[in-house]
Amino acid sequence: MSEAVLAALDNVESTYFSLARQLPGTTISQRSGYLLARSPHRLSFGNFAAAFDGSASVSETLRDLREDAKHPFGLWIYVADDWAPEGLVDALIAEGYTVRQSLSQLSTGQSGQPWRGLVPCETTHSRLVAAKFMAEQFFPSAPAKAKALVAHATASSAHHLLNFELHTRPLASMMLAESERSVGLYNLCVARNKRKLGYGGQMVRAAMSMAASRGKPLVLQCHGSLRGWYESLGFEYLGEFLAFQAGAGSLPDVIG
Repeated sequence: MSEAVLAALDNVESTYFSLARQLPGTTISQRSGYLLARSPHRLSFGNFAAAFDGSASVSETLRDLREDAKHPFGLWIYVADDWAPEGLVDALIAEGYTVRQSLSQLSTGQSGQPWRGLVPCETTHSRLVAAKFMAEQFFPSAPAKAKALVAHATASSAHHLLNFELHTRPLASMMLAESERSVGLYNLCVARNKRKLGYGGQMVRAAMSMAASRGKPLVLQCHGSLRGWYESLGFEYLGEFLAFQAGAGSLPDVIG
């Protein structure tokens, strides 16, 4: 696996687990060849398996996944298409697990451009305002409790939250998560009535500039429909990050 893919995968996995830890009552445990997040809340980012060991036994991994999928909330399984125990992806499909999302992994080392309009969220209140805005943009039809939990986890995390604001109200927001090898861009969103005005591109270029100032690539995962847009901004395609679902039906914090 290339250094770029390793940096992207390490970032997304560490970010997912760090957010899960902010959900009250969530536990992280080691299973046969992967880490399991289990939460008392019916949310996908609190009930998932990831960080698969590429040298682990597929049969032992499947055995534990079967048991974990029996939970009332089911189980989400996150794997990179080119970094998993050999045969695991095919085995998951054969077991009947459904690929609910296939996210394109992208990376760039370009320098971007700072944006003076960005406001770092440095207080508890400003972080919660930004996190609530993100939750509303991504999950507008989700129950209020689900959006509140997503916002709580985001605001309580150690990640950087940044807004473009008008009269202290966010018009665009993003979260940056720094890991050892990279900076990850997450939760990029623009208010519905302000889209297609260039704010998203300015946010991305500002994120690129921040990552470059730390000497690290900027990485992200996006739906395939956005891949071309990010590539036009200088990102390179690395591969797919697959989200399998096992067990329970749709959860309120899942897009698409």
